[in-house]
Amino acid sequence: MHYFLTYGRQLSQEELDALEEDEKAVKKQYPSLDQFREQIDYYEGIHDQLKNMETTRTFHVWKCPLIIFLKSIF
Repeated sequence: MHYFLTYGRQLSQEELDALEEDEKAVKKQYPSLDQFREQIDYYEGIHDQLKNMETTRTFHVWKCPLIIFLKSIF
């Protein structure tokens, strides 16, 4: 998210490598309101998918709570 807010997009691996060598290798550009809305919608979609997942799962005879795992993802 840091790179998106600083450069207005997700950076490629080549750009990330260039940034390690020189901070000015990639031009800083803040995201537009539409780009910001797309990112919000993307993460809300992930949240909705995780919210609808089951909270427990049975492995053989053990019933394991998945809620701890799901909370760590949120």
